[in-house]
Amino acid sequence: MSASGGRLDAVSTPIALVVGAGTAVHAVTSPDLVADTGNGPAAVVAAVAVAALLTGRSSRAAPAVLAAVGGAALVLGTLGSSAALSLLGALGSGVVLGVLAVLASVRRLWVAAFGVASTVSLVLSITVVAIPRRYASYVDTDTTTSRTIALVAAMVVTVLAIGLQSRTQRSSRSSSTRTALTAVIVALVGLVPVLVTNLTAAAGAAGLGAVTTTAAWSVSTIVVTLVLVGVALALPSGGVLVVAGTVLWLSTRPASVVVLTTAGTTALPLLLVVGVALACAVGAAAGARARPAVGTPLAILCCAAVVAAIHLGTSFTGVAVIAAALATGAVVGAGAASGDVPSPATVVGAGLLVPLALTTMPSSPISADFGWTAYTPLTLQSGSVTLTEPTAGTLVTVTCLALCAVGAELIRRRRG
Repeated sequence: MSASGGRLDAVSTPIALVVGAGTAVHAVTSPDLVADTGNGPAAVVAAVAVAALLTGRSSRAAPAVLAAVGGAALVLGTLGSSAALSLLGALGSGVVLGVLAVLASVRRLWVAAFGVASTVSLVLSITVVAIPRRYASYVDTDTTTSRTIALVAAMVVTVLAIGLQSRTQRSSRSSSTRTALTAVIVALVGLVPVLVTNLTAAAGAAGLGAVTTTAAWSVSTIVVTLVLVGVALALPSGGVLVVAGTVLWLSTRPASVVVLTTAGTTALPLLLVVGVALACAVGAAAGARARPAVGTPLAILCCAAVVAAIHLGTSFTGVAVIAAALATGAVVGAGAASGDVPSPATVVGAGLLVPLALTTMPSSPISADFGWTAYTPLTLQSGSVTLTEPTAGTLVTVTCLALCAVGAELIRRRRG
């Protein structure tokens, strides 16, 4: 590869990862872009499938073509308010994320960039309660059009950046059968809360005793964490990325709840958006530079401290959001720095997208009073969301983060 080609890759790769991953995650999780934000699990399944398809294949054209097809599907998914279009958009998002996972898997820095972009986008998406896309008829047409144009522009930039790669896109580490299987389990982990909810409902219907929402939520959170940590320990390589993704899922939820309980329906100020992005990037840099023996476990403990601090309350919700971004960024950086190079692309995609696979699970046991209709909220007033049992939710989250820290330490010791 020529020097000019190397310089081109050094510029085009981070552009593709940051713009592409950030846009793809945001488009699936933002309620003002898609009619149904519950299709995150479908996006992760598509990402794992595409990563597995591209792994070990030498081709410059295939990644760009797949990204273009996925980007087109993603844009189409935001043009209507039907469930079918939302699912199409989620699958398109997954295709783009799968291509980017392959692109990121060859260098630790790119893995960290992929994780940071996804995390920032997720934090910003879940901390804003926007007007849902299904109410497009009530939304300013100019606003909807501008968002669509921005989405198209971001996808075009992503596809061009992928196409400008001077080398063939190939992950030199092929996924073993066990790695592929565990990646699929991670992608389908969103089914666990559904299973727990159905089992508790069946138990109540059978007269075995009613199970409270808080209890069902707590059991789901613990079971999901145990499954993910177990999968991470079973992986021959890249398990730390699954642990990092689990921590991202556990840590970003409390910040979103704090904003919901205090801010209501608002748009995040531009300064706070920039602050979240910078905090996550700074955290990733700090995590990457930490000693492998303490980096990931220490970053996870910092996340636990942030969760506990959020529970104690804050008068400025931006502090909670930025603190969560800083701590989760450190986990991403530490996880990427302590992982293998190259990492299995399927694990990069499934591991760092764990929060996306669990978007259907509530952030916390909450109750809410919505305006406009009794069934489908258009507005959410400040103070209308309340935590049913905040202490229980915090204890469960901190406990699960401790399990993640133990898992990360066991993985480090196994690697020597």
